[in-house]
Amino acid sequence: MPKLDSWADLFKFNKELLDDDYNPGQGLVVKSKYKSIDETTEFSNTFKQSTLNADNEAKINLETKIKSSFSGTTNEFNLKNDGSLSYDLKWDILERKSNVKGLHLAYNLSAQSKPTNKAPEHKIGIDFSNADLKLKWLSNFSSFG
Repeated sequence: MPKLDSWADLFKFNKELLDDDYNPGQGLVVKSKYKSIDETTEFSNTFKQSTLNADNEAKINLETKIKSSFSGTTNEFNLKNDGSLSYDLKWDILERKSNVKGLHLAYNLSAQSKPTNKAPEHKIGIDFSNADLKLKWLSNFSSFG
C-alpha cells in the first residue's frame, strides 16, 4: 500500500528541493519515490524541465536512482538521461574494526552508459560523517593497471 509523506515539516520539504538541485531556472520538478516494505531498498525517479530560453527551448533532465542497504553495506546506483551512470558503495567494516562510529570504506564507479572512448573511473577511499563533521576522501585507481 503506498504511503504519502506529509510535508508539514518545512525543513524536510526545503531539503528535498535542495537534494534535487532546484534553482530559479527550473519550471517543473516531478519526483517519485518507492520504498520496500522493510525500507531497505528505495527506487526514485526525478524529472526536471527548465523554463523556456530565448529560443523557446527547454532543457529536460531525467534521473533514476536505486538505493539499498543490507549486511553492513549501502549501495546507490544512479543513471541520468545524458548517459552518465554512477555506483557508490559504503561498507561499515572500518566502523566495526576501529569502533569509530560513522567511518566507512567507500568505492565509487563513474562511467558512460552510451558508447564513448572515455574509460570508467574507479575510486576507493574512506567516508566519515557524524553530527559535526562530514569527510570523504577518494583516490582514483583507474590509472593503475
